[in-house]
Amino acid sequence: MACQRLPVVIVPGFCSTRLEVESSEVCPSWKGQKVWLGLTNIGFSAMHGKGTWDDSNARSLKNQWLQHLVLAGPERETPGIRLQAVDGLAGVKSLDPDSFMGLAAEASYVFSPVIKVLEDLGYREGIDLLAASYDWRFAPSALQKRDGYYSRLIQNIEILDRKNTGVVLLAHSMGNKVVTYFLEFAKKERGQAWIDRHINLWIAAGAPHSGAPQALRSTLFGDKFGLDHFVTDSEAMAFARSLSASPWLFPLGEASPLFHLRRGGVLEIKQISAAVPNCGISSMHNKVMIALEVDWGADKGNLTTKSASSFDGHSAFFDEASNFMQFAGPEEMPGNATIKAIVKEKGMKNDEKDSWFSRMGQGLAAGVMLVEEAAMGRKGLGVPRAHTEEVALASLLGSKVDAEGFVEVQLRITKLATGPLSALGYGKAADSGDCVKFRLRWLNFENMKKTWTGSEKLWKGRGTATHHFNCKNDKTAVYEPLGARELLRIERCEEILNTWAQYYGDDPLYDDTGDSRPPIQKVRAIHGVNIPTEVAYALRVHTIRLKESKILTRLILDDQATLKDSTEFSVQGGVVHATPNGLSGDGVVPLSSLDRCRQWAKAGLFECELSYLPGVEHRAILADQHFHQTIKDAVVVRDGLACMDGPARSFSIAGTFSAWKPRKMTWDGFHFVYVVSIGQTGWESFQILEGGSWERVLYPDMKDANPSLPHSILGPDNKNAGKDWTIGKNRGKLLEGTIRFGSAFKVKLEISGGTPASVTWDPFTQVQVLHAKGVWQVDLGGGKWLDFPSEGSARVNSALELGHSFLDLKIEEQNYKLDLLNMLQENVSTKKQRRIRQI
Repeated sequence: MACQRLPVVIVPGFCSTRLEVESSEVCPSWKGQKVWLGLTNIGFSAMHGKGTWDDSNARSLKNQWLQHLVLAGPERETPGIRLQAVDGLAGVKSLDPDSFMGLAAEASYVFSPVIKVLEDLGYREGIDLLAASYDWRFAPSALQKRDGYYSRLIQNIEILDRKNTGVVLLAHSMGNKVVTYFLEFAKKERGQAWIDRHINLWIAAGAPHSGAPQALRSTLFGDKFGLDHFVTDSEAMAFARSLSASPWLFPLGEASPLFHLRRGGVLEIKQISAAVPNCGISSMHNKVMIALEVDWGADKGNLTTKSASSFDGHSAFFDEASNFMQFAGPEEMPGNATIKAIVKEKGMKNDEKDSWFSRMGQGLAAGVMLVEEAAMGRKGLGVPRAHTEEVALASLLGSKVDAEGFVEVQLRITKLATGPLSALGYGKAADSGDCVKFRLRWLNFENMKKTWTGSEKLWKGRGTATHHFNCKNDKTAVYEPLGARELLRIERCEEILNTWAQYYGDDPLYDDTGDSRPPIQKVRAIHGVNIPTEVAYALRVHTIRLKESKILTRLILDDQATLKDSTEFSVQGGVVHATPNGLSGDGVVPLSSLDRCRQWAKAGLFECELSYLPGVEHRAILADQHFHQTIKDAVVVRDGLACMDGPARSFSIAGTFSAWKPRKMTWDGFHFVYVVSIGQTGWESFQILEGGSWERVLYPDMKDANPSLPHSILGPDNKNAGKDWTIGKNRGKLLEGTIRFGSAFKVKLEISGGTPASVTWDPFTQVQVLHAKGVWQVDLGGGKWLDFPSEGSARVNSALELGHSFLDLKIEEQNYKLDLLNMLQENVSTKKQRRIRQI
């Protein structure tokens, strides 16, 4: 039978196109080399000194590899650097096909498994297949302005569609957002008629139609893409926050809050200095630090400054850019809260000409005190030399405040270090004017909101919180909903907010609500489900020393958060996951975003089919055989007409999945078929019975036969013992890692000239027809179909939405078992089977 292939355009997702250096003033020798993803360049660039920024004014990264990837603006690369997306299939097969003699290619695959499937079908690049690679760092409108991306895509589609069949847009992940934007661009430039003529079908795989919370979390708190040994948290944040494409994946609409902040206050300290001539500092050439310890009564926090930027043996000054401290506290200032300062010294130099015995004793005492510091929960940064008394914070905050709400504080040093070796000179009272100075501000929760966001409300969305939290170590803690934009303001991400507003909110081609239906007639959506997927976050104020040399955050994921009475969600480390106890997403994109096409289908004039792949992760779908079969079914069109009447004979299948009870196979116009669901063993064996009789069995001439093993079909007779076809085994060995529990395969019996010609099977995915009316019918025979009662249809539709393949249903006092894979209804009492369908 002749087949026709529809032309295919591959649209890759975020980070899924290789980028190479067109020119570089930073590393001229990198010209022509790949930087996304080049493991060699990553490794060498990761070897640099502490800190993220090479120049705090120019904001140049020490990591030269990342310096090539970060953007200087929504439409601009770093001055002196120009990257380009690798054209064609080579740009989307694998991110790093060459490193380690090609061994990295398999680990960094993108579309290579899909391209192999298409090439095996006869597809050839430039003839009926192309990849629309792009620089995924840029906002949608910037792609057109910089590279004319969408205009070129229109031209390429017109060239590819030489037979006027229309092309298939095959997109993964953020590539589906690119498709959505492209369709609006094409409608504006060429009109709806151009889309109807040239776009046959959109296959949307793992589509974040409504965004993904993980994208926002990664932008705010960093995501190292698995490159933990090469990239720091701060560098990851610098990278993500520079990309104008980041908001493209932010969740749309915010129907309910993603973030929940544990209510609390914050104590801020800056402009630290100290006069320490009598604190026992061994040498002006050693490093001097100040540790500040805040005791809230029920909890403590301590931070230590960076080494003094200047120290002359008497006065120490600490650079504010590296020593802005914030201490997380309760909602309101406790009356018994105190603060204490500790002077520390780090270094082995000694300006005094003490005896070796004295220096040895001092060294021993220093070691003991470091152990003592660690036991008290303080970091072992320097040896304590002196400290102040604990002073009530309330008494300090009563002083005159400046325009920003800070008060100037001076704490008098009252004691030298109290180590256990007092015989060597420790434990003496400090009787001098030595002191520690700084500026201090306390913000209770309400004032913190106003100061950090400029608003009294942290959540301005239209929905209410769907997750409710407790705190492990504070039973009175309360969590308040926090909006995404408010959180970005708290973390001082004004550039991202501006990009989000200008390049998305103000772009007429971008739907920032997710409510508009794309201007296309046919969509085939497919994605993984039942994998724990990020959907929300619990946060708390961070006790941290902020510094300009790194990107650090005011808030942090709350590892003390627990969920109240939830079985469908779990929380760990402040991250809330939808779990398979309910119906969750693909490990990256939540199900509500993946399933947005359901809302589009309700608008009508739109053909939409949806399939779930249980247990298939977001990226792994590209290598999944069930996804590959979906592509084959969509892009190959049979020219011949199906014979819907079928042969006069009938066949049944019996196997391990049915306890060897015969199940009738149906005629699909080309084959007798039956869908087999794989059980927990990971394999299923079967034989085929003509007329359902065990006296007329079709079987292979070997045990555990499969289509890849040459074999003959024997029968029909009753000499079938021990000879089966087996899905999930090859030569008796289990095909581990390739077949999952719950996955399905369509067994096909081909009849040629009245004789069984072949038995094969293909991966099968259950299809939900979203554009259907939702009415279910049962076949009464003779071309007559009977509607299910409305409540029966509703139950079947609900089962499909939950990804169920089987359903027990009671209709008019009769009990039925519905097989939604094979579209069969079996009467439990009579065992009679009938076909069912959805209209």
